[in-house]
Amino acid sequence: MESKKKNRWFIFNQSCVICQRHSPDSVCHHCQQELPWSGPSCYRCAIGLDITVPRSLCQDCRALPPHFDHCHAAFEYRFPVNQLLKRAKHLAGANVLRTLARCLASSLLEQPQNWPDALVPVPLHQARQLKRGFNQAELIAKQLSTQLGIPLLAERLVRQTPTFSQAKLSARARRANLHSSFSLQRALPRHIALIDDVMTTGSTANTISEYLKSTGVERVDVWVIARTPTPRQM
Repeated sequence: MESKKKNRWFIFNQSCVICQRHSPDSVCHHCQQELPWSGPSCYRCAIGLDITVPRSLCQDCRALPPHFDHCHAAFEYRFPVNQLLKRAKHLAGANVLRTLARCLASSLLEQPQNWPDALVPVPLHQARQLKRGFNQAELIAKQLSTQLGIPLLAERLVRQTPTFSQAKLSARARRANLHSSFSLQRALPRHIALIDDVMTTGSTANTISEYLKSTGVERVDVWVIARTPTPRQM
C-alpha cells in the first residue's frame, strides 16, 4: 500500500522536462506536439525530402542503396530532441527515453507498415553497458514491444568487440570502427526491425544489416527516435 502511495505521489508531482508543467509523462502532451516531428523523407534512409510521393528515395539511396530496406524516424535530430536524447544517455533520463519511444510507436501506427516478426536493439558492448547502466536501444525496443505487440529479441545480437565512440568520426571511419564488431547468438526471423535512438550516417545500421542478411535475415527495417538532417537542412 505504501509503495502504491509513493508511485501516485511521483506521477502527480512529475514535471515536463521542457516546460516544467505537471505531467504524467516526462515530456507533456503539449510539448510533444511542438517537437520536430519528421516530415517527408527518403523511404530507405529517412533523410528529409522536399517531395511527398510515397516510397521516394534520396539521391544517395538511388545511387548506392544501404543494406537495410527501410528506415522510420519519429523526429529530426534538432533542438530539443537532440538535448533530450543526450539526457537519456544517463539512467536519470530513462523516463524521457520511454516517452520518446511512445512517440515513435504512435508515428509508426499512423503509417501503413509491413510489420516485422521481431524487434532487435542495437547492442552495446558489455563494458559500456555496465558503465552506463542500461542500453538505450533496448529500453526503446522494450517500450515498442509493449505498445505494438511485437516480440523483443534482445540477447541474440551482441557487440563482441568494444568500439570507439562514433559521434565525431567520419562516415568512412565509422565503417572501419564497426568492422567485425557484431555476432549472432541464435538465428533471427526473416524480417526484423533494428532499434536505435539516433541515425546519423547510417553506418551502424548498414553494417549490422549487411551482417544479418549474411546469416539469413531477408528484410531489415530500422526504427529510430531521430534522424540527423544533412548540413543543408540544419
